[in-house]
Amino acid sequence: MHIDWWTLALQAINVLILVALLGRFLFRPVMDAIAARQTAANALLADARTARDTAQGEAQALAAQNQGFLAEAAKRRAEADAAAEAARAKLLDAAKVEASAVVAQGQAALDAERARIAAQWRASAADLAAKMAGTLLARIPPEHTEAAMLDALKARLAALPDASRRQLAGDGPATVASPATRGETAQLQRSAAAF
Repeated sequence: MHIDWWTLALQAINVLILVALLGRFLFRPVMDAIAARQTAANALLADARTARDTAQGEAQALAAQNQGFLAEAAKRRAEADAAAEAARAKLLDAAKVEASAVVAQGQAALDAERARIAAQWRASAADLAAKMAGTLLARIPPEHTEAAMLDALKARLAALPDASRRQLAGDGPATVASPATRGETAQLQRSAAAF
C-alpha cells in the first residue's frame, strides 16, 4: 500500500476546516441552545422550587387554619351542647313542676271526691241507722225506750268531767226534751232533777 502524503495532509486540513466550521456554525449554536435550555430549565426548576415552597407554606397555613376552624367548631359544638343541655334541664324542671302541679290538683280533686263520697255514705248510713232505729223503737213500748235512753243519758253525763257538766248546765239546771206524755214528763223531770 502506498500512502500519498499530500492527500493525507489535505484530508487532515479538510477535517480541521470541517471541525472548525462545525465548531463555529454547528456546535457553538447547539451548545448555546443547550446552555439556554439549561438556563431556562434551571429557572423553571427554581420557579418550581419557589412555587413548591410557597405551596407548602400555604398548605401549612391552610392546615393551621383548618385546625383553628376545627377547634372553633368543637368549641361551638360544646357550647351548643351545653346550651341544649341547659335548655333540656330547664324544660325538664318546668315539666316536673307542671306535672307536680297536675298531680297535686288531681290529688286534691281525688281527696275532695273521696270526702264527698264519704259524706254521702255517712249521710246514707245515718239515714239507714235512723230508719233502723225508728223501726226498732216502734216495736218497743215508749216508756221502756225513754227510761232506757234516760238511764244511758245519765250514765254519759255522770262520766263527763265536772267542768264539762257545768258548761252544759250553764246558769240553770239542764233541760231534757222528750216526746213523752204528761205523766211520763213529770217522771222524767224527777229523774233529771236527781241528776
